[in-house]
Amino acid sequence: MLGRRFRTTFPGALQELSEGGTVDAGRRKGTDQALREPTPGKELSVLAGTEAHFGRSRARTEARRRTSQDRVHRLGRRRSLSSLRTCSERSRPSVGMTATRAVRTVAVAGLGALAAAILVMKVGVASLAVPVGLLALLVPLSNPRLAVGLVVGCAILVESSTPNVLHVTTDQFHDPIPGHYGPLELLMALAIGAVVIDAARRRRVPLRPAPFGPAIAVLSLALLVGSVVGHYAGQGFNPITEQLRPVLPLIIVPWLTVNVIRDTADLRRAIGLIAILTTAKAALGLIGVVTHVGAAANGTTITYYEATANWLALTFLMVMLASTVSRLPVERIARWAVPLVLLSLALSLRRSFWIGAVAAAPLVLVIAAAPIGRRFLLPAAAVLAAVLWITISSGVVTDTTTPIGQRIQSLSPSRLVANPEDRYRLDERKNVLAKISASPFVGVGLAVPWQEQYPLSVENPGGRLYVHMAVLWFWLKLGVLGLIAYLGYMLTAIVVGIQVFRRHHDSRIRVAAAGAAAGLAGLMVVETTATFLGTDLRMTVVVGSVVGLLSVALRQTRSPTESSATQEPPPANPRLRAPHPATRARPRDRQEL
Repeated sequence: MLGRRFRTTFPGALQELSEGGTVDAGRRKGTDQALREPTPGKELSVLAGTEAHFGRSRARTEARRRTSQDRVHRLGRRRSLSSLRTCSERSRPSVGMTATRAVRTVAVAGLGALAAAILVMKVGVASLAVPVGLLALLVPLSNPRLAVGLVVGCAILVESSTPNVLHVTTDQFHDPIPGHYGPLELLMALAIGAVVIDAARRRRVPLRPAPFGPAIAVLSLALLVGSVVGHYAGQGFNPITEQLRPVLPLIIVPWLTVNVIRDTADLRRAIGLIAILTTAKAALGLIGVVTHVGAAANGTTITYYEATANWLALTFLMVMLASTVSRLPVERIARWAVPLVLLSLALSLRRSFWIGAVAAAPLVLVIAAAPIGRRFLLPAAAVLAAVLWITISSGVVTDTTTPIGQRIQSLSPSRLVANPEDRYRLDERKNVLAKISASPFVGVGLAVPWQEQYPLSVENPGGRLYVHMAVLWFWLKLGVLGLIAYLGYMLTAIVVGIQVFRRHHDSRIRVAAAGAAAGLAGLMVVETTATFLGTDLRMTVVVGSVVGLLSVALRQTRSPTESSATQEPPPANPRLRAPHPATRARPRDRQEL
């Protein structure tokens, strides 16, 4: 009907428009302009009828939609009320349910008391500590940060075997524990369980130490190859696992660290905790020197002979040097602790760590110095070398009556050849290189001793499983994959530390990253005379935690949430440009029908 009315009226409208001369003008201006001209009353009535027809259709559709919505709302309300009544009825405990719960509680308490009485009668009162210890394990299992903190804290504070002020070593717990496991390994297993449980409870996938993935993958493959080669060389399961376990923290601890440190506040707290433990460790070492309770070397009492405390002191000093050079603020109490840590490192009488500190300091200057300050690095190094040469030649610090002077004099080439221990390292290196040349690709395998082909200056019965050079140890035990894994792991950590110093927004995290990078470079220098990574469990745990912290810091530099405070977020669609202010306020030239 509507179409018939429109067809009967539209030709007439065109005829009337042509008589008024509007069509000729419309042909010159376009057909659209002609149709916008005022139309007679008949055409307006047609358009009004069309609009009324569509208006009634829209009203009917809206009424149907509202009716359906009301039905759904009433139905949902009835269901919610019925479910609420059902839940209230179910949650209302009855007398029988209350009595059943009381009986169960009393039964469990009675069984617990009976088990405790039997343990006291059979074993003794000390057996009651077992259930208390099992209940205490629930605390770190429910808090993964606490579990990982216990691992790192135990690795820093507790020595492995040497005497110390605390009179506690980790070797004291090996024999009572089945499988000859230590407390650090049990704490790591507890931390793994805590992280897995927390990830399952929060329904999230555990994170990975992102930039260290290739190095960790190569190291894992190298450990597999070393285990297989050692097995085919005639070694059993226990000897292979004994040499495999100290290497695993390089893989496990970074993964644990990145899953418990989530934001910048957590990262700053972790760095502060390590700094506090390092200072406390230095203070305990100095107390041992004063009271003559610490480790002994060369007839005198030293702070620490083991590598962990000395490397932490070296890294702490590099962090403070980076803060001074870059003029970035750190906590004032950390600067007050510098003399304490420096004295602890000096009284350790470990020449390799002194050399590592001297080698790491220029790297800190290169990383943390401003472009203008880098111009003075070469003149400053020349002046420092001249001052050291004058000081040493004058005999001020090389006085043979002091232990430090004796250790400095032992660095001369003539003393290195004359010292039987230093001569042993040279002879050992010669034998190890001969063994590597015989099997350069797969090595000799884990738990396989190297054979003596050249005479040694000192006979060391248990030294055939150890090499006084980390690069050669990884190459000898794990093959060429072990060599690549060690170099890739350490160099990746150094590069990540430099990137974090340049990109992170927090000043304390920046100087900590620069100091950690220099400390790892110094450790590589130290390990040219000894091997700690892969052989010393405590040292491996601490280095793995530092690597995990570097991974977290690098992830924060790449995260958009960290950069949103300093940058304006990009538009959702860069193709959509904002209109010009003049265009935005301009009205559109369009007339409504």
